[in-house]
Amino acid sequence: MQEMQPGGIIFRPGKCIRCGICVRLAELAQEPLGLTFIGRGFDVRVAAPFNRSIEEGLQKVGQECVESCPTGALSFSDGIKDRERLQVESLTRSRLWRPRASRRIYSWSRNLC
Repeated sequence: MQEMQPGGIIFRPGKCIRCGICVRLAELAQEPLGLTFIGRGFDVRVAAPFNRSIEEGLQKVGQECVESCPTGALSFSDGIKDRERLQVESLTRSRLWRPRASRRIYSWSRNLC
């Protein structure tokens, strides 16, 4: 299930691991509303207080929260596939990433066989 926000931020609660990075970023930026943990125990979730939208809670640091989210629970709705495709293309064109065809056999692994 995903929750589409009018400002272009998508929140997928199923992907959220409740790490609190977005909550802390909103707090540090002194967002007027911000984000918080709602509920207790196993029912805890991240949301804007007072049943407000994620967009209202992340007025200043929305982009920073999307970039910092480790699981992708927060993402942008516009051009998600295009941005991912461009990132993959730039990785494959760079000299830093090359698929390796050779297998390495380490000296310690020969003794185990």
